[in-house]
Amino acid sequence: MVDYDEQMLVAGGLMADFFAMRPVAERIGEIFTQGRRAEVTSPLGTRVVMDITGRSGFP
Repeated sequence: MVDYDEQMLVAGGLMADFFAMRPVAERIGEIFTQGRRAEVTSPLGTRVVMDITGRSGFP
């Protein structure tokens, strides 16, 4: 896992309360499952649009 380092095991996302976040993750998964299109943009002008029809969200 080259994108991770030791500090991430000490602080950050790995310290999240995953049980508390479960309802949020499940709702986002539902939105993706029911969705037809996903769009990602950035302040620098990146814009990616993709068809997600038939794909399942995986919370």
